[in-house]
Amino acid sequence: MTWRFRDSRYEITVLNPAHRCRGVATACVDGGPVDAGAIPLINDGRTHDVRIVLGDAASRTGGLLAV
Repeated sequence: MTWRFRDSRYEITVLNPAHRCRGVATACVDGGPVDAGAIPLINDGRTHDVRIVLGDAASRTGGLLAV
């Protein structure tokens, strides 16, 4: 999914390797971990890569995605 915030663009990918109905295991913006409940939005005119992995919060691996 592509989402625009002012002059910036966010390319959002949601992965569900465990076929879960709810919960977020990890969330990253531009390769760095972020709080899935409050993904930061920056108006810098760039394109940002957002990756969300669904699953149990307990399955988090230090906030980094192994994609």
